[in-house]
Amino acid sequence: MKDSYLRGLTLIMLSMPVGSSAVLFTNKYGGDSGLAAKTIFMTTLISVFTIPLVVYMFLI
Repeated sequence: MKDSYLRGLTLIMLSMPVGSSAVLFTNKYGGDSGLAAKTIFMTTLISVFTIPLVVYMFLI
């Protein structure tokens, strides 16, 4: 039981979108914050499909 719970939790976390801290780090270290924001937006859109797909493929 414990192993399946940890596996499921890990897989769902891996399929989540990129966190907004990427923009904070690019601002702090002089990176391209526009590109970081676009990346967050794209991974959030893609996660609508990847989260159910990962759950279906590995947990069901």
